[in-house]
Amino acid sequence: MKVLFITPAYFPNLRGGNERSIKIIAEGLANKDISVAVLSFDAKNNTQEEHYKGVKVIRVKKLKISPNTLAHNLSLLKCRNLIEKEHPDIIHVFNTWHIPAATFFKDIAPLVVTLNNYFPIIATAYTKDNIIESKKSNLFKVVHSIKGTIKGDIVKRYLLGLFYGIYSIFVRFYSKRADKYIVYASPIGKIYYKWGFDKRKFVTISSPVEKNKIQKTIKRDKKSVLYVGGAYEAKGFYELLEATKYVKTKDVQFYFVGINTVPEKVKEFVKNNNINAYFIRKLDALKLVEYYKKSSVLIHPSIWPEPFSRVWIEALQYNIPIISADNPVALEILKGAAIFYHRGEPKELATRIDSFFKSKIKLDQTKAKRKIFESNPVKRLIEVYNNLLKNNS
Repeated sequence: MKVLFITPAYFPNLRGGNERSIKIIAEGLANKDISVAVLSFDAKNNTQEEHYKGVKVIRVKKLKISPNTLAHNLSLLKCRNLIEKEHPDIIHVFNTWHIPAATFFKDIAPLVVTLNNYFPIIATAYTKDNIIESKKSNLFKVVHSIKGTIKGDIVKRYLLGLFYGIYSIFVRFYSKRADKYIVYASPIGKIYYKWGFDKRKFVTISSPVEKNKIQKTIKRDKKSVLYVGGAYEAKGFYELLEATKYVKTKDVQFYFVGINTVPEKVKEFVKNNNINAYFIRKLDALKLVEYYKKSSVLIHPSIWPEPFSRVWIEALQYNIPIISADNPVALEILKGAAIFYHRGEPKELATRIDSFFKSKIKLDQTKAKRKIFESNPVKRLIEVYNNLLKNNS
């Protein structure tokens, strides 16, 4: 069997959790004597071929047009000859951005996709009002929702809202043509069902993890709070920042890791409210580990229904207690392993932080760890591939 993965970037060009996940999966398949190739759109110039631990990597330069997702799809359409030359048995899109274009290669091989964000539903993947989670919607509601999320003057917001609303219709139409959808947790599938995706095509397979990194109990700082992620509204960065001024526990230190540029309004907020906040640029995995080890608690305030955060995996690996927003996937995956608060309620988040430091809340992460770490995603994925090939023979 030969599997061709399609992704925006691949090792050593690590941009986030997606690249780390696909590396674990690709190398895991290669270790099972499966031929693995990766088509990655991160070449700086000409197409180049590399090899890493049994994985063939073909890097292609992406077109420079906007929006970025459209550039990825048009770039992929130009790769038909390259894909035919690889002659894969399975094509697996490991980031949703390429799904629409990839459906045009179903005559070459069955198409499997991993749904690690919501681009196939709404082309912006996030809106302030979380319309993604709504039961019913239409073009008018989608346009209005996107308009309310985009920054700029009213004309720009309406025009971009209309563009992305129409763009989303085409993206959804083609994305529904995939042969199999992989989700990390069942609540993700339920969100897609609401938007007309065929539930018979969905399979739940846990996110890949590096099991050798699971740590024993670690001595931690007494009053330090950790946030890992960018300065993005969807990630809940500003909600946590707002909560800091309501925290009553004295001398708490807040570490925000992943902030390459601190916005001026954030600097002003921290100064005016006398917050002990430290902003650290995006770190590589080895340096990030030190913050997981020393921090008292991790805050994961994601406002959007995050499909499956690698931050959760890393937090459980390093036994750090978690306070999480009540997004649907977190409620299932982190049940018993996290303290939850209602999204959009920074005062409630502050109360949870205070309760944690008063030792009023105890957590048992055993069940969550078992659900994540005892699974074998590579084995399950091979089963999916084999069943798909059998049904298409």
